Amino acid sequence: MYENLIRNLDGSYTFLKNGYPYNCPNMGEWLEEYAAVHAYAMTHPDEVAIEPEPEPPTLEEAKAAKTAWNHAYADGLLAQAKAGYTLGEIESWDVQKHGAADILAGNATSEDAQDVTALYDRRIAVGGETMTLEQFCQRILANAAAYRAYSANVNGIMQGIDAIIRRCETVEQVQAVVWPEM
Repeated sequence: MYENLIRNLDGSYTFLKNGYPYNCPNMGEWLEEYAAVHAYAMTHPDEVAIEPEPEPPTLEEAKAAKTAWNHAYADGLLAQAKAGYTLGEIESWDVQKHGAADILAGNATSEDAQDVTALYDRRIAVGGETMTLEQFCQRILANAAAYRAYSANVNGIMQGIDAIIRRCETVEQVQAVVWPEM
């Protein structure tokens, strides 16, 4: 009935049935099949192989995996901060920041300042907002400062965690490294 029956570490079964491979968890649409497979496994224990425990990672493998996790976690936090903005907006943040600073300093003729003025004019014309160009520039600079501070915090923590990972002497120490609450 079942060929190559394996009880997996997560409790599911992997097997061949009618020549097709299956991985059968004990959930959802698989409940009925799981009950049948499990009953078969209980009555034919000699036909059931147990999935072997995975080889534990070496210290270097654990460090590489934890470092990759650390970087991905930091990237995820920074991506959350950018949520709600288009790629075009994000790519223009530096131009907006420099242009807003130029305008507030009285230099409305720089290329960046002209870009910010054009952005402001379009926003007001389409959106009907009543803020002044000066208020718009202050808003841009406040947003830039907030993101810069958040980014510095996230990147500082990430680099600190990288340093902790490099100093770990055992796999257990590496596995115990976590991000602090933010």
